[in-house]
Amino acid sequence: MTPREVERMMRETPGGPEQEAKEVHGKPPVDRGDRVKVKDGTFAGMEGEVKEVIEAKSQVRVELVIFGRPVPVDLEYWQVEPV
Repeated sequence: MTPREVERMMRETPGGPEQEAKEVHGKPPVDRGDRVKVKDGTFAGMEGEVKEVIEAKSQVRVELVIFGRPVPVDLEYWQVEPV
């Protein structure tokens, strides 16, 4: 693509790239220390504690107990819900 085509596309995008970034990286639904339940994915149905909120990636690091051992798992915001 030519720089001119890129510029034209950027003008046509409502809000531009800054608006898109804000929509993708919304407010986390939970905070550090909260208990959450995994809604989707490999660990669906499991509960754990939020150890870290990674806002830049729209993820949370949740500590799940698997086979009796704590395991940190990075999950998308939409994959967890507060308990």
